[in-house]
Amino acid sequence: MDPKWKIDMSNEYNALLEINTWELVPRPSDAPIIRCMWLYKHKFKANGSLERYKARLVVNAENLGLPLVPPYLQDNGSDYTVTFNQGVNYAVAGATTLNSPVLEPRGIVNTNTNASLGVQLAWFKQSPPSIYGNYSNCRDCIGQSLILVGEIGGNDYNFAILKGKTIEEVVAPLVPLVIDTIILAVNIRIYHNYTLLIEMGAKSLVVPRNFPIGCSAKYLTICGSKIEEYDLITGCLVHLN
Repeated sequence: MDPKWKIDMSNEYNALLEINTWELVPRPSDAPIIRCMWLYKHKFKANGSLERYKARLVVNAENLGLPLVPPYLQDNGSDYTVTFNQGVNYAVAGATTLNSPVLEPRGIVNTNTNASLGVQLAWFKQSPPSIYGNYSNCRDCIGQSLILVGEIGGNDYNFAILKGKTIEEVVAPLVPLVIDTIILAVNIRIYHNYTLLIEMGAKSLVVPRNFPIGCSAKYLTICGSKIEEYDLITGCLVHLN
């Protein structure tokens, strides 16, 4: 192995130790071993030259034995109910961060769903009281839960770019709005009359970044050309990532 990988692996491992990422404990007889793996990536400068080696230690989630999280909306006739003891998924395929009144004047139409981030937040607010009954118990449960806000935001850009808009036409007007809306959803007390996450008692939140769309087969097909710049290692479109 290249010694430069070993240096970055050592830096990554020591950084994880410094922030007490894990605690070694005796293994219970009925518990699986949590395995992990190293991921390696070259980071390049804008001119294509190598900037650094990046090694990341990640957990193999399959070893955790976690169940799939059931969707909030389940088709049980006219009765939409869900079992919450293992978590609940409010996400909707094709959903955007911004709602239709914001997107449509910009020529961006979501034909898949109207369930924007605001709608999903409304569902989140409605569900805990039906399970725990009182305000205090709701706050305690939310405070003990891990809440993932996303990945969301990509479709706001996808619908625009795949309809022929350029990156320049998308980035300037949309990116600040998408980022601000996600920040509002996490931090601010009221968003479109919906009580938000931290105000509801959330303590552990993760906001994933958008997927690298320049590696998508659809984008490579539609936006690729001989004059586009491709990543030397991955073959992805640089300007989309």
